[in-house]
Amino acid sequence: MFRSAAPELRNLFEGVADTGPDADTGPAADAGRGPAPRPFRAGDITARLAAWNTEDVDALVGGAGHGRLTAPGLAAPLRTADGKAAYLRRLFDHADVRLKPGQVAFGRTHTFVEWHGTVTSTKGTNVPFGIVERFGPAGEWELYFDTLPLIANQAQIEAMFQRLAQS
Repeated sequence: MFRSAAPELRNLFEGVADTGPDADTGPAADAGRGPAPRPFRAGDITARLAAWNTEDVDALVGGAGHGRLTAPGLAAPLRTADGKAAYLRRLFDHADVRLKPGQVAFGRTHTFVEWHGTVTSTKGTNVPFGIVERFGPAGEWELYFDTLPLIANQAQIEAMFQRLAQS
């Protein structure tokens, strides 16, 4: 979203892609990956929160199912466990998250889970931060969060907003 106003800011997740033996990304890539995962349940919240706060990549990937991951900064959804793990490792290499549970919405087919708290970037800045996870019926996993506090300091963000206001 901010590329046109701040092209000097890099995509934190550039180069993250599927790897490993299951890296087939053809039309049948999600088929045959096993049965659909069980739906996210209220009883999963405590373990999922602990996984986010301890940066437990294996628990986060394993708890999300076998479907594709769609998330900020990706050129294409990730289908392999290795690709999903690489994405989360890149996030945790650049951010120390401290989250609390927020709202949870259980729908007929999808579940949305909000986590909110703070993130400390590699620049040492501690800012409010949130992640929303969406779990779909066939194992789809989507993450929604703002990458800007992870790649820019306050002065860069203010300059970018000033450029946006002038355009």
